Amino acid sequence: MYILSQILVLISDVFLIISTLCKKKKAVVFFLLMSTILFASHYLCLGGWTGFAIAVIELMFLIVMYILEAKQKTSYNVYLSIATSVLTIIVSILSWAGAISLLPMIAMVVYLITMCFTNLIIVKGGIFVRLALNGIYMLLLKSYLGAGLSVVILIFDIIGIIKDSKKSKVQVSNEPVSGNSKN
Repeated sequence: MYILSQILVLISDVFLIISTLCKKKKAVVFFLLMSTILFASHYLCLGGWTGFAIAVIELMFLIVMYILEAKQKTSYNVYLSIATSVLTIIVSILSWAGAISLLPMIAMVVYLITMCFTNLIIVKGGIFVRLALNGIYMLLLKSYLGAGLSVVILIFDIIGIIKDSKKSKVQVSNEPVSGNSKN
């Protein structure tokens, strides 16, 4: 089961890397869906029950988020994030395995809060926090490949954030200045 878990986390992380480099939130959510299915299976193979349960909740969240994004009903994202955060905390308590259970719980709550935003820099910042905390969780579960890949994905996430930040600055500087100007 351990070898299978490492194969699953590797493939999951490929989808996660793709998501960090996407330019549209709908595409980010799609690749996160693919990644989460494999990631949940990875935790299941390792016996990381809190991580598995939270990944299943994330999967449900991402499916609803994807549908809302596709229908451009983004005003509901805040309610979805709050409800999913509460569910995450409840499931974390029910699957409590000690202080280690705090890592995936906090990772998910931060991630869910940032998914409310349309700004990709904020969304990818939430992914960064999630990756860092889940990397520590995987290290504690002895998923060394998963933890190592988390570092690699953190680098890709940083690259995505920098690219989005530069793009945002270019768009702001190219916008016409409004107001009353005297010619």
